[in-house]
Amino acid sequence: MQSSRTSSLSPVIITALFTLLLAGCNADGGVQIPSDDEGMMQSSQQSEASSSAMMQSSEAAIVPKQKYEDGTFAAAGVYKSPAGMEEIKVSLILKNGVVSAATYEGKATNAKSVKFQGLFGQGFQEAVVGASIDNLNLTVVNGSSLTPAGFMDALAKIKVEAAMKA
Repeated sequence: MQSSRTSSLSPVIITALFTLLLAGCNADGGVQIPSDDEGMMQSSQQSEASSSAMMQSSEAAIVPKQKYEDGTFAAAGVYKSPAGMEEIKVSLILKNGVVSAATYEGKATNAKSVKFQGLFGQGFQEAVVGASIDNLNLTVVNGSSLTPAGFMDALAKIKVEAAMKA
């Protein structure tokens, strides 16, 4: 009796393999051959990033949403700017896993970082209040592209704390 293991491959795995295969092909269908070590490294990194992103999105679809304690939670978040490491403080009020209020305090000392933290502070609430804590993913807010990384760092800590209390 023969096993039918190949028919049970996950669609995610099949898609990941197909993406990796295509990552090495040119538009005309030929195989891409990098001209130097840097090209080979870049192609390899792109393939790894593609498969990693696919795996992360599939994991997000499989893992059930977390239960969080209602209440006020605060954490500091850090991120790297051209001037060095920066910090922000974030406070969120959660109700049924949804952010009902949010505050933020910038801690930057570098003039450019202060400016971008200020821009972030002027626009982050629109993206955060009313959103499910599991669906928050800030990348650019009001022209600030690094401060959101500090927010996401603080959010990760808040999620852990709120989940532990649930």
